[in-house]
Amino acid sequence: MVTHDVDEAIVLADRILVMGPRPGHIFEEVKADLPRPRDRQSAAFDAIKRRVLSALDGSLKRERKVDADASPGEGAAMWW
Repeated sequence: MVTHDVDEAIVLADRILVMGPRPGHIFEEVKADLPRPRDRQSAAFDAIKRRVLSALDGSLKRERKVDADASPGEGAAMWW
């Protein structure tokens, strides 16, 4: 399943693969080994969400380093 919604990924998946851009590649794997049904208000859910968001940020920082000569906004990969 492919989704751009971090909460949906954590609720539905046991393994979340964060993709990196250009060319597309797996940047990081985050395991979501939470009991079901998953409580979106739990500290464990929040911890996994922070890990996924951190991985997304990391995948974009890597892209920005490659495009260091690009003007601001040019080729910028933003997930929000």
